[in-house]
Amino acid sequence: MTKLKKYMILVLPVILLLSFPACKFKNKDKKAGGQDRNPVHTEDYNDTNAPVTEPLKDGNDSEPDDGRTGPEQGEVSDTGSGNDTVSTGDNSLPEGGIIRITREEAGLSTIPTFDFSDFSLNPSMQRILENPETYTDEDYRNGLVGEWSYDRLFVLIITERFSESIIQDISIGDNIAKVTEKLGEPGCFIDNTLFYKTNEYYLGFRGEKQVEQAVIAQKPGPYPADILKTIIENYNAIFDFDYESNTKTEQIHEFLGPVGHIHGGGWHTESMNGIFIESFGGDEITVYNNFEGELYDIRGDMYEFGIRYVDTDCIMDNMLFGLGSYISLNRRFEEDGIMSPGGKYNSLYVWNYSQSYYFIIRAMDNSTPDKYIGVAATGEYFWLNDRYILYSDFYSDAPCILDVETGETVSILEETGLFDFGGDYYRSYMFEILSSKDGIILVYYGEEDIAYRIDYSFSPDGEILLYPVAADNGE
Repeated sequence: MTKLKKYMILVLPVILLLSFPACKFKNKDKKAGGQDRNPVHTEDYNDTNAPVTEPLKDGNDSEPDDGRTGPEQGEVSDTGSGNDTVSTGDNSLPEGGIIRITREEAGLSTIPTFDFSDFSLNPSMQRILENPETYTDEDYRNGLVGEWSYDRLFVLIITERFSESIIQDISIGDNIAKVTEKLGEPGCFIDNTLFYKTNEYYLGFRGEKQVEQAVIAQKPGPYPADILKTIIENYNAIFDFDYESNTKTEQIHEFLGPVGHIHGGGWHTESMNGIFIESFGGDEITVYNNFEGELYDIRGDMYEFGIRYVDTDCIMDNMLFGLGSYISLNRRFEEDGIMSPGGKYNSLYVWNYSQSYYFIIRAMDNSTPDKYIGVAATGEYFWLNDRYILYSDFYSDAPCILDVETGETVSILEETGLFDFGGDYYRSYMFEILSSKDGIILVYYGEEDIAYRIDYSFSPDGEILLYPVAADNGE
């Protein structure tokens, strides 16, 4: 019998150093009004994702040339006109308490951009980057693990199972020095990961001596250079769902994407282009250093929110989070996973809080991605065979069976007619699963001191068959 553990899946960053220079870090940000609060999605990385203040210098003469094409500060393709708009840092927009500032004044560094157009990226990775909807089970079997980060950024992890070349002829297991020999020195080094930012995508290689994993994500598309000013001027429309729509508000929502609810009250929304907005005990716009548009400060008491500048690339931050989650989850399966009797699946149960809980079911042959099945469970759980799990319902303690292939659940006492809940499934009935082996499930009902017996078997199609047996008085 194995205890079902309720835990958060924590990212445990690995902090290692390479022999060549890494990005320098500083633990501060620039704030323009409002409260100094961390955005909810960056707290997990703290110092390990510390701001980048200086890009790596190219320390060798190896070919090919790194091909950096670092844009001018604030240069962004304007989707409205199709022209490029360059921020000059001229503080010439004082109307409405909005002041134009430079990247230096905001405390934002600029990570160099590489031109990899002459390099050959793996075709499967290229396809998935261009259209994440083409990601398949076959890609997963081949060692490409894809996931959405906050529904806004598709992060593709190239795992130790991937045997093909990633870019050029760099593969998992190669000496880490080969990466810099082929691609040049990286633009940034964080958490033992070399990062290259290109015009189309971000690419990271993790490893101290060898390439252990890699991670790639598409760079978001163009946006108006003055989008931050538009957000400031129309801030009240962001979280007001009854706000009258117009060209400006539509532009804002297209840039930011969906609004999310914060557990405990409040709202947030973000763009992977480097802006995060939170309304939770106060209002604040956080701007990251991968935002390439015009920057502004707000003065006076006209606005009831603040602007905070954080010298961190939020795309790299999300890529590191995805990579760290992958490594941490593998460790959890190794340490706490419960294997099905025939070894087909490994399982974990995760309880984050009262509205976030699920089983994670992992196919041991890597035939399909991990399944996340939302079930409110408590106490111990048991595999009956390679398809069914017996568990106790969190709210009623009632014994239930989960079909991991379909995600369907059944309350076995109600299904067999041994107990009538009368529609009330949200109080504790003091049920306890005593055993589940040799085709027999025994459940003790403490309120009436009764033990229920349910026999089970499996049909030729693999479906579970339940047989009620008369209840006996408990001992």
